[in-house]
Amino acid sequence: MDDVVLNYQTAMDAIPVNVQAEEEISIPVGSTYQTGAGVVPRYQTLSQMQMNVLSWASNRSPEYTTFAQNMVDAGFLPESAMDQPTSAANNLQYPVQVFQAYRAGGGDMDFNEWFDWYSSTARAQRGSSGVGGGSGAYTGPRTRTSVSITSPEDAEVLLQEAARDMIGRSLTAEEIEKYTKQYRKRERKAVSTTTTTPTSTVTEQGTSKETILRSLMENNPDFARYQIDTGFMDMFVDSIREGQAVINAGR
Repeated sequence: MDDVVLNYQTAMDAIPVNVQAEEEISIPVGSTYQTGAGVVPRYQTLSQMQMNVLSWASNRSPEYTTFAQNMVDAGFLPESAMDQPTSAANNLQYPVQVFQAYRAGGGDMDFNEWFDWYSSTARAQRGSSGVGGGSGAYTGPRTRTSVSITSPEDAEVLLQEAARDMIGRSLTAEEIEKYTKQYRKRERKAVSTTTTTPTSTVTEQGTSKETILRSLMENNPDFARYQIDTGFMDMFVDSIREGQAVINAGR
């Protein structure tokens, strides 16, 4: 398993298991809701997150399948327990403890974003062979999801490059802060889905980073102006060249 994952597991081992204490801590889980002040992050306790897991299972929601598979991939749940929602919910305390160690170390991802990264990292380390097997092992289609999250620093570089190309200037500090948040939020929703059967593997890619960048810049007030200005300039240059060609041809 990746050294980063092992480091978090080591940090987890150093944290005493205290379920009651964990339940009193509000955990940023990534979803949002509207208030008079705008969109703010939603926080949940461990017990609230566990209730969500049980609710997903009760309603046969696809969120439970994704969650259980991530738990298995991350090593927090035996594959044999994937169809045991109570066990899956109880074991949620372990990734929460690792997540708290990550946040204590200065990490800025919310739980959902971090858990996607953590489970996909562990999965990649094991290779494409997956987990489980043996007689009676499940051989039907498996669906796994993954996301690729750009660091705030790298997102700023990408946004500045896109801005210079599409609006003709660099972004201000205020714009960088706004667009970085929007860019990383859209990245988290750009989920790639891989469905594996005994005979094939099909991957549906999420929205590309280039598409996200273009969408953000096209909503900037300076986008239309710059496109019009550069369009007229191109026409002006072309007309000058054509005129010069006519003059040269008449000499």
